[in-house]
Amino acid sequence: TAEVFHPFERKTVYIEDVLDAIEAILKRWNEFENQKFNICGSELISRKDIADYFSEVSDKKLKYELQEPDENFWEARPKDINITSLYLEKLIGRKPTKIKDAINKIIQGEK
Repeated sequence: TAEVFHPFERKTVYIEDVLDAIEAILKRWNEFENQKFNICGSELISRKDIADYFSEVSDKKLKYELQEPDENFWEARPKDINITSLYLEKLIGRKPTKIKDAINKIIQGEK
């Protein structure tokens, strides 16, 4: 049984989107006036959401218990990070992959 910290939300980004963004920055650096890129997903999701998505698309149901982190955990991090990437879509030339779709790709053995 997994222990899932909750609440704990981020705009999680699929690793393939990160790699595509890095490749675009390396190949097209001169096309961008800025020199800093915030790379994040488009949906604010929790670790519980990720566990639920896995259970929805997998034939194996993930057993988990929600755990609220102790106060020391929150000293170094916020409960949620709700930022927006101004450049990700332009960098990768498409909408960012939703985490639920990413989990489905991974389970199906796709990239």
